[in-house]
Amino acid sequence: MKIFVIIPTYNEAVNMEELISRILKLNIKDLYILVVDDNSPDGTADIVANFSEKDKRVLLLKRYKKRGRGSAGTNGFKYALNAGADYIIEMDGDFSHNPKYIPDFIKAIKDNDVVLGSRFIKGGCDVGRGLKRR
Repeated sequence: MKIFVIIPTYNEAVNMEELISRILKLNIKDLYILVVDDNSPDGTADIVANFSEKDKRVLLLKRYKKRGRGSAGTNGFKYALNAGADYIIEMDGDFSHNPKYIPDFIKAIKDNDVVLGSRFIKGGCDVGRGLKRR
């Protein structure tokens, strides 16, 4: 079972090291992290590339123009499917999605076609974000 966690990024250098580390510490077999970066000027891609050199489960898809979050997600899904992904999880690079829930998603997907986590559904919440972002 090949699982891809796709993280579209733009200027997320401040979060990347901790986010990738937390996902890797989950120690989930056959889980790959694919960061799709839109040529962030803050060095996001460099941080991901350093992880990638040390751990083959961390992958970087660097786009050389800022093309937007939606397009980054689409490119990530295409990459993951071409790489043989059985399951794909998409999360933001700013910790608005907590990686601790990844095992719950993997468990739930075995009995469902789609698993959705959102602050906009019953039981969802938005903790620690300013009112403007809610």
